[in-house]
Amino acid sequence: MKIKLLLALLIFQFPYAQSKIEDKETIMTIFNSCMSEQTSAISTGKMLEYCACYSNNISEGMDITEIMLLGMDLIAAGNDKAKAAQIALANEKIKKYLQECLTRLVP
Repeated sequence: MKIKLLLALLIFQFPYAQSKIEDKETIMTIFNSCMSEQTSAISTGKMLEYCACYSNNISEGMDITEIMLLGMDLIAAGNDKAKAAQIALANEKIKKYLQECLTRLVP
């Protein structure tokens, strides 16, 4: 119930649905979260390029409500990375962004 109330309050903070996210802090959170997934098999330069692509696509193609709802689903997955991946890939926009940006990781 508290989560529903929080969502309602956050949604009313945004009087209209924006088709893109311009809040630097939100975009940087997405970018930094992406960078935290880097493994030793991926060079830092390639990961920076991939995460910039991914963050930019999200900021240009999704609104804050979509991000909040997806984020809540991902939080609910907890530390289960397989479940989190399933949740993310169920979102058609995220799947499209991943397909576009994954090419940045290939040498």
